[in-house]
Amino acid sequence: MPTKSGTSWSGVASLVAFCAACVAQGSDRTVPGNLLHNPDFGEASVSRLPTGWEAWSPRPDLAPRIAVLRPAGKGQASAVRLASTGHKTFGGLLQTVNGVAGNQWYELRYRYRAEGIECPHDAVTVCLAWLDADGQLIEKQFVFEEEPGEGDWVLVVGKRQAPERARQARVELLLRGASGGSVSFGQASLAATTPPAPRVARLATVCFVPSGHTPDENRRLWAEQCEAAGQQGADLVCLSEGIAMVGTGLSSYDSRETVPGPTTRVLGEVARRHRMYIVAGVYEWAEGALWNTAVLIGRDGELVGRYRKTHLPEAEYVWGITPGTEYPVFETDLGKIGLEICYDTFFPECARSLAVKGAEIICLPIWGDGREENTCWDVVSRARAIDNAVYFVASIYSPKRSLIIDPWGHVLADTAGEEGVRVVEVDLNKRSLTPWLSVGGDGEWRTLWQKERRPSTYQGLAR
Repeated sequence: MPTKSGTSWSGVASLVAFCAACVAQGSDRTVPGNLLHNPDFGEASVSRLPTGWEAWSPRPDLAPRIAVLRPAGKGQASAVRLASTGHKTFGGLLQTVNGVAGNQWYELRYRYRAEGIECPHDAVTVCLAWLDADGQLIEKQFVFEEEPGEGDWVLVVGKRQAPERARQARVELLLRGASGGSVSFGQASLAATTPPAPRVARLATVCFVPSGHTPDENRRLWAEQCEAAGQQGADLVCLSEGIAMVGTGLSSYDSRETVPGPTTRVLGEVARRHRMYIVAGVYEWAEGALWNTAVLIGRDGELVGRYRKTHLPEAEYVWGITPGTEYPVFETDLGKIGLEICYDTFFPECARSLAVKGAEIICLPIWGDGREENTCWDVVSRARAIDNAVYFVASIYSPKRSLIIDPWGHVLADTAGEEGVRVVEVDLNKRSLTPWLSVGGDGEWRTLWQKERRPSTYQGLAR
């Protein structure tokens, strides 16, 4: 955090004393091992600010008005309100605690309620900062993962791992950039927790142009490619666009099929045999319309879901294909999977829409990308992965460079002009820290972009 120059009511010594008492006594009876003192803000000092918390703002004119809210009825909890003063308010409450163990996982929980704030995503900001034994910042992360079903109050629960050198943690409850309204916080806790289970997955992509003369022959040949991926232990394999039609000379309309239908049935048998997921592109006939669809088949061989291509080139409109309108993300035992098709990847909004919904892997069945003599294909694919901190798995006919790319833009697999199957093992929980420009410590891009994006300024994109 920048040097404090705004509204501060307690010294470091008293704050450390409060934190030490908190560690010794376990101040929140509802959360075992809670490191935070006065987590429901019910205790207040003579300055009417919550005991154990320190007010902070970069400048006095940006400081929010802080008030403790007493419970209105029996059984209700206290809370603290940060109210904007109308000057792009930035500030709030901090608490630093000792007793942090390096490499230990911790869970930060809190509730908040925003009132009169146009875009709570921009304004309501909670950070968990890790400090070394001397109080120097090592790493900082936003904590924003919302849980459903809390009525007017939003429950946030996030797990973060302390860096190896961490000995202290600072919880920051902030109102950021708000010119009106307020946010109330309640029932905060920071406690050690169990680490998430390892998430190792074997991802596969295919570069293949079948020689079949009919859709059924194509399906059989694609099933052989999936079989090869399955024999290499793949958990997920991505095939290309329009797999039943390519090379047959048929139109998209003549090769149309239902979903579920013949392609999901043939590929589903392989998926079930090898207990893997398969993504493939088909031309779907449904609701009296023709769709360019990507299907996700589950480990049991059954349809998990479908995505209908939203961005159609003029040729597909001429073929009578109808554009889709939604960006579904599918939760699986591997992680959250999003789908795109071909021309979609020319538009960054598509991948971002999937990532905002939590996609960790984006699969792209694609016909081709011949822009500027094929020079754009790998660059764009790497950018989609980097921008959204996702694994990007693409299967393409031309150029023959089916790719698997990690969230940092490294090309993990590349068919490099040849047909075949490529399989790589990845750790979906792998972290990669980068210097966080605004605070002088490290941060993790997969959490930073989600909170530092500014949706309230993007209205011009939706026109």
